Amino acid sequence: MSPSHLRPLAAAVRAALGLVLAAPVLVAATADASPVSTSRAVERADERAGAVTVKEAGRDRERGLRFRPSGASQVTAVRYYRAAGDTVRHVARLWGPDGRELARVSLLPVRKIGWQKVSLGQPVSVSAKPHLLSFGSPAGVPFAVDRTPGTGSGRYRILGGAIGPISQRPAREIKAAFHVRPVLATPTSTAPPTAFPNAANTGAPDTARLAAYNGPVEITKPGTVIDGKLVPTYLMIEAPGVVIKNSYVEGNIVIGDGGGSLTISDSTVDGGTYDGSAVGQYNITMRRVEVIGARQSVSCNENCDIQDSWLHAQYMPAGSDWHGDGFTSNGGHDMLVRHNTLACDSQSDNGGCSSAMALFADFDPLSRVTVDGNFFSAGPAAYCLYGGYDPQKPYGTQSTYMVITNNVFERGANRKCASFGPVTAVAEGGEGNVFSGNVWEDGKKVRGY
Repeated sequence: MSPSHLRPLAAAVRAALGLVLAAPVLVAATADASPVSTSRAVERADERAGAVTVKEAGRDRERGLRFRPSGASQVTAVRYYRAAGDTVRHVARLWGPDGRELARVSLLPVRKIGWQKVSLGQPVSVSAKPHLLSFGSPAGVPFAVDRTPGTGSGRYRILGGAIGPISQRPAREIKAAFHVRPVLATPTSTAPPTAFPNAANTGAPDTARLAAYNGPVEITKPGTVIDGKLVPTYLMIEAPGVVIKNSYVEGNIVIGDGGGSLTISDSTVDGGTYDGSAVGQYNITMRRVEVIGARQSVSCNENCDIQDSWLHAQYMPAGSDWHGDGFTSNGGHDMLVRHNTLACDSQSDNGGCSSAMALFADFDPLSRVTVDGNFFSAGPAAYCLYGGYDPQKPYGTQSTYMVITNNVFERGANRKCASFGPVTAVAEGGEGNVFSGNVWEDGKKVRGY
């Protein structure tokens, strides 16, 4: 893959519209109040939810939008409209029905004007009660507001000093909606068992404590280390020995076949709306990493060692015919996928998930692939695991040393893990191929198909 081919697609991450599996029901305003700002409008633009009016803040304020989910959900990310001229760092806060602060995340300065999406380090469970999502902004900084009737209940609070931690949520109300939105997802299956990777033992530390990354997008220096950073961009790894740890990457990571290699640990990768893999394709070592967003979580051609990580929450635009995956390979060799939680839980009207583990011999034979001791989460995919054998694929009968052992499959609502079953396309016989010890979560044997 050439850089010129990847950049336009990766840039789409910065203009994310967000993955909304269960849209919030916005509560209509119940009281009127003074306008948020008396400053002049500096820009108008069109947005699918209504007209965006951009104003300059006259005073330091905390602005928010009250919302009520339609049912039990999780807030997984924050969408925020960054106006032209807004070059400061904001902090977004999620408030519960009782006024407690439930989570916060930094909204770093970016050059892109328009909607941005920043994922929370850990999803926050919310109920069908009014909640509030707010962000702090200082005087003189442009902000976006929608005064279209019915758009929601805007709240604000005048701050007495510089923007910083606050202990009280915004309470003043106006008939308008500030352009900050929660991204809500309805859980499609139970949480991963504690014995497997989950929100408590994968991903980056609290993003509010991470320092801003100011390094290059294209990493060409061997041995580069990114530690404790919030990376607001995609990365291209073109050097050997690159290390990312304790960090949050807001964009996909590309490791090409030119000699680059990456070891990533205790971090989160959010591929956003990228039509490709959040992490791929060569020389990847991954430990305790949470991968979300993008059409696919991790793709591999060769030399991938993925362990103790959580691949889930892929991106699927509404109405698209995309097919998403968790871990995927279209041919290659030397892959170890061990003790991970693997899910494919994205869907739309016309597309959806292929599999949490999709091994397709499209471009090369598959060889020396070990899939051992993973937990396959139930979801809307066709199958939880495609095993790499398919006579209709160019190299689909040449798979060798495919070792699929000791994996646990969640039954889910339909008792089949996925729409059609837990496993398909497993080679019977063949050099070095093994399928054994795979069970349902209740210990009953899962057979290959």
